[in-house]
Amino acid sequence: MKVWPEQVTATINKNGIPLVTCFYGDEPLLSIESVDTIRGFAKQDDYEWLRFTIDNHTQWGDIQSELGGMSLFGEKKVVHLQLPFEAKFPEKLHDNLIKLSQLCAEGSHLVIQLGGLTKSQINSKWMKTLESLGWICPCTTPKQDKLKRWISNRLEAAKIRFEGDVVALLTYRCNGNLLAAKQEIDILKLAVDSLETDQPVLTVDLTRKICTDHARYTNFDLKDACLLGNYHAALSILYRLQEQGKDSSTLPLIGLLQKDVNLLIRLQSAMDQGLPLLGALKRENIPNFLQQTYKQAFTHITPEKLSLINTLLAEADAAAKGASVHQSWQFFTMLVAAFSASKPSIEFQHFTQTSFTNSAIACV
Repeated sequence: MKVWPEQVTATINKNGIPLVTCFYGDEPLLSIESVDTIRGFAKQDDYEWLRFTIDNHTQWGDIQSELGGMSLFGEKKVVHLQLPFEAKFPEKLHDNLIKLSQLCAEGSHLVIQLGGLTKSQINSKWMKTLESLGWICPCTTPKQDKLKRWISNRLEAAKIRFEGDVVALLTYRCNGNLLAAKQEIDILKLAVDSLETDQPVLTVDLTRKICTDHARYTNFDLKDACLLGNYHAALSILYRLQEQGKDSSTLPLIGLLQKDVNLLIRLQSAMDQGLPLLGALKRENIPNFLQQTYKQAFTHITPEKLSLINTLLAEADAAAKGASVHQSWQFFTMLVAAFSASKPSIEFQHFTQTSFTNSAIACV
């Protein structure tokens, strides 16, 4: 059967620990917490917990021996197999998982923890076999509405009273990163508990302050500075981000900026068709606390700038993926100028030595 992460506790309470459980998906926090839930139940029932990391050197025979035979004292056991996230499937993984799952019996249980799977893998014969013997549990990042519900439930579970827009703000700030959301909520819990009032409430202002202090400079800070036209602040944040993550991928930042550019293009198209900006923002379901930011963006970002920014993002994306002779960070100073500088052609002057900027400068 298929069980979702939020159903794990209730389903075990009702039916007990399944003989076979397979967690898969691209959201580590959901996977880790779901496995921890089973571990907690197993500990209560005096199960021995045996964990193995799966790779090309895994001794499958040893695992079969552990799962197939009871211990000397008849102890119950759970064998936990973990394939590290982002790792490639070892050879004959499917066959070995099927063999192990067929050894499971009362008192000998198998927990399999995989990363993201393709659609063909999810629909494969071996996954269907695992599902028929126990559970499969998709641990994927929730979509926008479900993510808001997840954050709201998390706040309620932490016994935090909060203003309505707090959920929208946290959803926006965490951008689908559940681990970041969990960390923020843990810190906000401490902040709310320290308020000197009988009925402390988590406000949007406190959330914004705490999250900003916790994250210091994030991709969101850079994006907001660009949209608001704060060129010098944006440039300062960019340099700090580059120092903090000079060896890391710029793809998340590129994706974040591209998402807003696409939104601005849709808003501009709606206005070109006669819809007021406020109406266009509401149609896009932009939260109230973000609407002023996008209104401000249209005071300095023209359709010509949007075209230029799109070009630069494409170049930065190619560089980040190794399809360019340039480093992706090289494009971000130009992107910041294109987004937020009042006279970006002047700001670009010190980049004219590189050929890839010439066409961009001409577009401004």
